[in-house]
Amino acid sequence: MDFYGDGRGCNEVFGSFIVLEIGYDSTGRLNRFAADFEQRCETVTSPQLRGSVRINSTISPTYQ
Repeated sequence: MDFYGDGRGCNEVFGSFIVLEIGYDSTGRLNRFAADFEQRCETVTSPQLRGSVRINSTISPTYQ
């Protein structure tokens, strides 16, 4: 993952994500998804950008 915009971005990106939930309908189309992510810009000790993605998920977003 890499977040950028307004002429800004990272030269090096460190991060991870975890898929918590995923589901498909009978045709194989994605109908449920949950993931949490974190990203650090430039070094592994930089402040984290954290977030959650939820689409029709039964799992609540994680906020700290």
